Amino acid sequence: MRQQLTAGLVALVLLSSCKKDDKKNDNNPGNDSKNPYKVSGIIKDTKGQAIAGAKVRVVNHVLYDVSSDVFSTNYGTYVTPKLDIGGWNIYAWKDITYEGQTYHLRIAPEDNDYNAFSLDKEGYTKNFKLKLSGRIEDVPLSDNSPTTGYYGGTMVFTNLPSEGMQQMPAGTEVKITLTPVAGSKFIDGSEAQFLEKTFTIKKNQFNYFITDIPQCKYKITAKTNGRLILLTDVRDIYGEEPYKESLTYFFKPDPATSYNSGLQSNIETPFFMELF
Repeated sequence: MRQQLTAGLVALVLLSSCKKDDKKNDNNPGNDSKNPYKVSGIIKDTKGQAIAGAKVRVVNHVLYDVSSDVFSTNYGTYVTPKLDIGGWNIYAWKDITYEGQTYHLRIAPEDNDYNAFSLDKEGYTKNFKLKLSGRIEDVPLSDNSPTTGYYGGTMVFTNLPSEGMQQMPAGTEVKITLTPVAGSKFIDGSEAQFLEKTFTIKKNQFNYFITDIPQCKYKITAKTNGRLILLTDVRDIYGEEPYKESLTYFFKPDPATSYNSGLQSNIETPFFMELF
């Protein structure tokens, strides 16, 4: 009788242990369990904390762009449905609210590998981590699309003067200073940093792009050799535009869900520059 009772207790302990392990696997499919012919992983923010509710999409660009979307759990984990053998690409996004507006931000593969992959009975693990800046390697840089290809945003400045105002000559080096507005943070809630970007005026070139800027509410100023450059984002041909010593700006959401950063540039309303 005593032997039967002991055996029963051992079996109960083993069963309880198996249930705990199963629960652990459910919460961490990318790390603790295999998912045959499925992709699994975990999605983290810039601080390494799990992101819940992130959208993950697998796409077979060869097979008529067949795709499937899933969302990460409260633990930041995800598992795709079973996928056919073939070349798959995987992407992730997260909706984040900033300054009262919602942004559909692309999330980076943690291993920085953007290549297609195939699946087998071992499954495939792909983890993601939110980035505020850096290259999106599967979005090519192009002169035809100068505002794309970075996790950060792009600002456009124009050297196209109004009547009676002085245009900056070729060779002029322009220094743009981006100072976080008091109390503002980056879009992920981390402490915002002061940034400087430079470009040089070229002959017969009017538009200049500064790229890969982390989302924040900035005070923008411009100078050349210690000389102030006035700025405006509201311009007319009669020289009546309100040029200022500085502008306040943050990126609006990109209205089209895409594989880019989710931040809309000011290419439609660029910052016009005039020497003071």
